[in-house]
Amino acid sequence: MPTWARWLLAIGVIVLFLIIFLVSYILYRKTPVPKGCEDLEKPSEAKCHGCGILGCHFNMYYNTPEEQAKMEYEKEKKEAEESKKSSSEEEKKE
Repeated sequence: MPTWARWLLAIGVIVLFLIIFLVSYILYRKTPVPKGCEDLEKPSEAKCHGCGILGCHFNMYYNTPEEQAKMEYEKEKKEAEESKKSSSEEEKKE
């Protein structure tokens, strides 16, 4: 096979791949969003915390297990302090 034919074949294959990519991208963009998934485009903290899957790669608010344990500890500590305050306020009232 002559060299010019190999070059022409290589360029043709590259152009074919580019055309396939562009057509598939255009068709992808024109595809309507399925029912029930309209509001999934922008994740929010409320939606991600409502989901039980913490390791989801869509969850931009995901914490590592160590960070999660630290957050739970701080939350429990805060709740304990609040319960102490409320019990001391009740004692003062009596």
